[in-house]
Amino acid sequence: MTRRTYDPGERRSKHKTPLTERPAFVVKQGALVGLCPTGLPDDVRDELLNAAVEAPATGRRTIVYNVHQGVVYMAESSNGRTFHGYPWRQRPGRPALPQLIRDALRQRAIASGCEPELNALMKEFGR
Repeated sequence: MTRRTYDPGERRSKHKTPLTERPAFVVKQGALVGLCPTGLPDDVRDELLNAAVEAPATGRRTIVYNVHQGVVYMAESSNGRTFHGYPWRQRPGRPALPQLIRDALRQRAIASGCEPELNALMKEFGR
């Protein structure tokens, strides 16, 4: 498998501020944006990206998911190599996470001891 590379989105102004210690969702340019925590080490980020579960094909984009400390992270790519990731939340008008993805994330959360945190996130931001 080709190793996935993280694209920090430095050219995306909505990702510049505010800096957060915990994953957060803020309104930027009229959209609710997921912000990664400032303390997420690069090696953990890269491991999460490369061990992520790939969603079923949705056209030209590749979408992958993983869970860390109860937070679901989603990363997208238009070329299948470089990905931009952020905390996931269900968006109005978009389909729910596929059951295959939910099941895989739940198993990972159980294995890493963060299932209660995942349950709380899904109750607040999932469906």
